[in-house]
Amino acid sequence: MNRKIATSFILITFLSLLISFFPRPAFGQYIHVARFLLEIATEYYERGDYYNALHEFKKVLLIQVEGEEAEIARRYIKIIEERTVVPRKIAIEKAIEKALEEPKKEPKIEIPKEVPKIEEVLERPKVKVPKEEVKEIVLEEILKEKVVSVELELDKDFTIEGRGITRWLSTSPGIIELQKEDLDRLRVVAEKIGTTYLHIWDQSGRRTLRIKVTAVRYVVEYLSEAYRRKLEEEAVEPFKFSYSFNRHTFYRGKELSSAERQSLAFDQWLGITGETPYGDFDTLAEISKLKETTDLTYFTVGLTDASIGGIEDFDIRGFDYRAAFSNLCLPGESLRGVRFDKSALNDRLNYTTIWGRQGRGKFGVLSPGLANPRDAFIAGANLHYSVSDALHYRLSSFWGYGDERAEDLKNNVLGFGLDYRIKTGLDLGGEIAYDSDNVALLLNSNVTYPKLRWTTQFRDIEPGFLTITGRPSWSGEIGLRSRVDYFPLDWLSLSGDFDLYQDRLFPNPDNPDRLNLDLHASSHIVFNPTTSLGMSYQYLDNRGKISPQQADTFILGISKRFPDLRELRTYVNYGYRDSKNSETPTMDYNINSLTAGLNFRLLGDISYYASKKISWLTEEYTNEKSLPSVFETGLDYSTQIFTLPVYTTLRFNYRDEENATAPHSFLGGEDSIECFGEISYRPTSDFELYISGRMKDVWAENAGVTARTEVEVRFGGRISWDTGIRWNPVGSIEGLVYNDLNDDGIKQESEPGLENIKLFVGEEEIITDQDGWYELSGVKGKKENVRIHDE
Repeated sequence: MNRKIATSFILITFLSLLISFFPRPAFGQYIHVARFLLEIATEYYERGDYYNALHEFKKVLLIQVEGEEAEIARRYIKIIEERTVVPRKIAIEKAIEKALEEPKKEPKIEIPKEVPKIEEVLERPKVKVPKEEVKEIVLEEILKEKVVSVELELDKDFTIEGRGITRWLSTSPGIIELQKEDLDRLRVVAEKIGTTYLHIWDQSGRRTLRIKVTAVRYVVEYLSEAYRRKLEEEAVEPFKFSYSFNRHTFYRGKELSSAERQSLAFDQWLGITGETPYGDFDTLAEISKLKETTDLTYFTVGLTDASIGGIEDFDIRGFDYRAAFSNLCLPGESLRGVRFDKSALNDRLNYTTIWGRQGRGKFGVLSPGLANPRDAFIAGANLHYSVSDALHYRLSSFWGYGDERAEDLKNNVLGFGLDYRIKTGLDLGGEIAYDSDNVALLLNSNVTYPKLRWTTQFRDIEPGFLTITGRPSWSGEIGLRSRVDYFPLDWLSLSGDFDLYQDRLFPNPDNPDRLNLDLHASSHIVFNPTTSLGMSYQYLDNRGKISPQQADTFILGISKRFPDLRELRTYVNYGYRDSKNSETPTMDYNINSLTAGLNFRLLGDISYYASKKISWLTEEYTNEKSLPSVFETGLDYSTQIFTLPVYTTLRFNYRDEENATAPHSFLGGEDSIECFGEISYRPTSDFELYISGRMKDVWAENAGVTARTEVEVRFGGRISWDTGIRWNPVGSIEGLVYNDLNDDGIKQESEPGLENIKLFVGEEEIITDQDGWYELSGVKGKKENVRIHDE
């Protein structure tokens, strides 16, 4: 590559990084607001008004999260919070922490022996607690020596307001949930039926609330009114049937009148899905016709989240499926057989076993030689064990057998891998595999920050190593690959990756130990919502491979949108490439190209587009220069016809190539006119019919290109509907109705069961026995509601 171009690219990227450290003018107004608030907050602080100063400093952080002003505000907030905690509060906090650290000892909490009744508390004029529903309680309006009792329905909440709330303690964890809204406000949410005392400390001292969480009073009435609708929502989903088809015909000829059919394909898909008592069921079949041959090219049936007998939480699939578990053992293969997935040990252990015929037997792609069953099979298992949330192990073993397996393939491949999260944002992993003769190794690392992603991979794949199905990616290579994506600002993104490796499978015979390098860097800048700039540079050096090559590529592009000018979109791109081949000098060339284009709304739903690309090409071996170019223009139209569920798309394209005879013009030497049209009928999301057609007229720009006319016709549709057939599970429901004397939601020995309580289980009416128990068998459905008779 030209050194001036490379230098320019580095300079532009450096300037982009430099700009990222300075705020753009568009954000200037927010910076001034943050400085203004910072001055106000500082004045409050110097006068000793820490309460108001704290509020103003927090406003600064709302306006500006990063920068000098934000850093100053954080320092002041820390100082204020430390100074406003008096020694007495610190002593109280330490005492509570010490008590909580000793689980065998009850915390010494001062609770008055006589707790006033809720009615007595509400009668005091200074305590503003509504009788019907508590919304907010102000700590300053509660006397320090008294305890306020509050009754709260389950799932309800209220707010406590104080002055600088620093600590709170609930004597019965789990009854309520406490959420800190800000420095002065605390939200209390009722989580569980029961009673607890809540102690709260703020600048005025400690206040105590007795909170009793009760059952929701309107539950019975609500269930009574919405019962039938609720049952419908919670019923088992019916089986759903779906069908779709697509017919494709392709014609070609010198002219439209002489075009002959080249291919005919007719594909149909039929599927059924639904819930069963044993899991979620699905099946899909594909029937394909190619010319005179019709085959069942795909068929699968399976259960997901299944439970049969004593086996629970498993998936099973039969006939056609795809297996892919490991880059080094089984990267991916289509099989016809059985697959079984199971989890155990509270999902810490997950394993999969497979068996199947390669190529899916007769269930395969319609093509001569592939429709017949092959005597080639794969079986094996993959285990995944989680020691913890941070450490995971993988073990894979697969076998291959059959007379029609490739002779060079191995009969068994064994693999082991692990993934380890050292800390949040830092992950390590690796995989090693053995095919009975050779070893392959992959090591990975992943670093993730809010604005940075960095991945690295080391690989060592011995030249003779084979997976159970063939050669893996990077076969025979040893090398290191790394990629970095950096987003310093919302309008700037930078990325780069390099791959340094040695090819030991097909090396350069003159220099087999030479390393190969693939380096790429790019940046994207958004100046404003309508203007952006992109740059990329790639350096390729494959002189260590059997086909050595060197290439420099640079691309610079800018795009601009004009929303008020018929949604006009424009772009200009400049590209440069210099390619050299030391073994074949006739392949050396360099090319400069310039591309410009636009797209805008011409009239209504009609859009017009045009683009022009000009290249300055030099064939370096012959020093031949040429000026290949291509011009494209066309119209797009897509709309809904009136208010009918009918949609149409029309497209026209014209392409003109010039000077396309040079070997490296990368043009086909064809000029063409192409028309496309489609109309579809979609009355609902579950039904569609469509028909589309494409015609392309090609005439030769270069010698050797065949002038022709192509016609392509497609029509098809899809439909799905609920069959109304349900397969409900059958079970039994039992329970206990008792008098919860202490409102803790737990049955105590001293709490008696309630006899002759009338209940509804679905539509069935039952009555509790003398001990309060009830039971109903033969219940059908996914979920049933149990409710007390509301009379």
